[in-house]
Formats: sequence, structure tokens, C-alpha cells
Amino acid sequence: MNFIISGYGDGSQPTIKRYQNQQVTWTSCIPNPSFLCETEHFLFAVGEFDDHCTITSFSKDKPGCPQIDTVTLEGTCLCHLSAHPEQHFLAGSCWGNGLFFTISYNADGTFGDILYQEYQSDGTGRTSRVHCALILSDSIYAVNIELDLILCYHLENGIPVPYSRLSLPSGTGPRHIYANTRDRLFYCVTEYSSQLLTIDYSSPEEMKLLSVQSLIDPSFSETSYGSSLAVTADLKHLYAANRGENTIAHFLLDTNGMPVFSDRSSCLGNWPRHIALIDHDQCLAIANQKSGEVVFLSRDCHTGILGQEAFLTIPLEGASFVGEV
Repeated sequence: MNFIISGYGDGSQPTIKRYQNQQVTWTSCIPNPSFLCETEHFLFAVGEFDDHCTITSFSKDKPGCPQIDTVTLEGTCLCHLSAHPEQHFLAGSCWGNGLFFTISYNADGTFGDILYQEYQSDGTGRTSRVHCALILSDSIYAVNIELDLILCYHLENGIPVPYSRLSLPSGTGPRHIYANTRDRLFYCVTEYSSQLLTIDYSSPEEMKLLSVQSLIDPSFSETSYGSSLAVTADLKHLYAANRGENTIAHFLLDTNGMPVFSDRSSCLGNWPRHIALIDHDQCLAIANQKSGEVVFLSRDCHTGILGQEAFLTIPLEGASFVGEV
């Protein structure tokens, strides 16, 4: 079981840890690496700060995964990166000030030019916050949590060209999306309304919202915020995390890719910020930010039901990311 985790921390102790067969093989102490992004040759780590942001690159090809380069950018609270390894650029999403950008990187992992940057707006002057950008072939779909928008851009040599946008119900707060490329569907977790949205993107110029489903139990009366989701490789199961209710909602995906609620499990901690399927979908890993640990739950590969107890728990201050390597 090989995975990597990261969390908020000042860098006085390891904030990124890579594991192989559940043993630590590499660490880094850069501050606030709230999100990680990998290509075949490189690891890129976000540095999330209130007044600026950084991206740090590491070489996966050299012994010890040495740090290569760090770039500082004007975006604030950078919280997500996507990579286009063929065109050698990264797309960044800034929650703090709504900056959406692409930046090139060189064959040696050093950073190049800023190719594009835009402070996203809906024309009303409202606060803008970008939380996620998904690269699909020659397009990028950026999710603006505060403006309730999904914006589609065509790519021209790493430069996004605005193409279309989908307005979502006001106040939902779209946060994290996954693309089911077989059925041409987006699954989107909303932060403010704790819902799962299913969106048809088969015609990118005219995306359509197909369904809205709650992630929380109807009896739960307190505030909860949806965070992230994970989908099995066979496109039969979807999991979505709730911060506040502190649960993982499990949906079955039908033959058309539409989600049907199945069951709900505890995240076994506080504030599940990020989740990922690990070890050929045999388990679900949960980064619980406020309780400071990453927990691993087994899953029944037929029913999709998660185990009720963690078979592995790794303490990590401000745990914010977990992913398979």
C-alpha cells in the first residue's frame, strides 16, 4: 500500500510524508502544503498562505526526491493544482482572492512563465473564490465556490480561452469535481449546501445540472460542509465527505452513471478535508484536518460498504491531503 499525505504545519516537523508498504520512505518540511499534485517525474506541492502562495517542485526520478524549485505567486490561499504533463503546465485555483492561473514548468522541474491569470468574476463585484480546476484533454473546468459557477476554458498552448459557464443554484458553493469520462458526467460536492450535484458535460457549450442530492442525514440539524469525493475505477461507487457531520456518504452509480444513495459511515475523526481510494480501491483514506490524522478504512469491493474501524491511523498536524502513489 503506497500513498502520500500532507497537512498544514509551519515546517518545523515533516508536513509531507510518502509511504511504501506502510513505511515512511521520504518526508519534506515545507510550510502549509495543503494539496499535492503528481506527474510521472515530479511532485508539486501547494504552499497555502493568506497573503501569497507558493508552488514547490520535487524530482521523483532522483534518490531522496530532492526539492527542485519554488515559485511565489500573488494568489492567496492557493488550495488546488492540476497538471498537464504533455504540455508541461500547472493550473492553480486560489480560494482567497479568486485568482485562476496557469504556469509552465520545464523538463528539469524548474518553473517557467505564468501563461495566464484571471481574477474570476460574474460581473456583480461579489467575492470570488476558485477552489478546483480539472484538466480534460484540451479543456479546463474551473469551479468557483463563491460565485456558484463552473467555467469551461479551451486550451491553446497552455493558455485557457473562456468558452462557456454553468450557473449552479445560488448558495450551493461548488467545491470539488470528478469527471466520469465514460458517461460524460461531472460529480460535484458543494461546500455550503453539503450536496452532490450531477452535471452533464457531453456538450461543453451547454452543460446541464441533472440532479441534486443531500450528503447529510435528514436528522442532522447542525452545520456541515461538503469537502471532497472519490470514485472507484469501475465507476460503481462514489464516496463524499462531510465536515461537521463528520461522515462519508456512499452512493451507488447505476449503469448510466447516476448516483443512488446507499449508506453513511463515520469518518472516525473531525473535519474530513480530503479523501482518496487507495490500494486498487480496497480501502478509503480520510485526511481529518481538525483531529490531525489520516485514517484508512477497508471497503467491501462488491457492496462498497466501509469498515467501521480504521485498520491504520497516521497522526499528522492539520491533515489536508491523501493520495495514492
